[in-house]
Amino acid sequence: MTSVAGLSYGNTSEAFTIGDSTVFEWRNKPSGSMMVTANDAWLDLVKWFADNNPDAATGEDLDEEETYPAYTFRGYTSAVSGYAPAKQVLAGIGVNNGAVTISRFAGTYTKDTYNRRMAKMLSECEDHLIMDAMVFHYLFIERHCLIDNVAKNTFWHTEDLQHWSMIKDYDNDTSDGNDNSGNLNLTYGYEVLDHKDHDPNKSFVFNASSSVWLHFINELLEARTTMY
Repeated sequence: MTSVAGLSYGNTSEAFTIGDSTVFEWRNKPSGSMMVTANDAWLDLVKWFADNNPDAATGEDLDEEETYPAYTFRGYTSAVSGYAPAKQVLAGIGVNNGAVTISRFAGTYTKDTYNRRMAKMLSECEDHLIMDAMVFHYLFIERHCLIDNVAKNTFWHTEDLQHWSMIKDYDNDTSDGNDNSGNLNLTYGYEVLDHKDHDPNKSFVFNASSSVWLHFINELLEARTTMY
């Protein structure tokens, strides 16, 4: 999710494409006018990731300075039904810990830097994502070395066409050391951005390791340690 160039969809299409490659496909397909609405909602999410990708920061001057305070998680409430989970770890709701605050990216920015994009994403993340579910998914795939569950084996889900998550677990065949051929070739202890054999000249252990969502959650240490 680093670009939306060439992204296209039709009113009755089942797949989204970037260039000539089919990259997104509905599994529980909406129908009629809802298809258009759901497509638009998905494209809004993809565009949000692409526009705020920290690794794509230009270093150029901003039109005006931007200030971001420390961010405290507020929790998820459905924009349609009003449903809010009784327990929300990051917001400190119904659990023993207090709400998680991240101050690392707080500050005033005059240039489009990595930290500025992280600060912007953090300030907007709960407008687009169910953060408890996102952080849990990150921890789950890292703990079990689910190398195919960053992008390919994921089901992005939304109940209100605004807040998205990957709470629908799917196809954990590449877990706990198994590669794509069913061989136990991966040793214990790899993290999501590690290279094979910890050799920077080799490929990354996790497929789609450049995914924006993965890099974003990887930077939120306080959220990850609290959820863990």
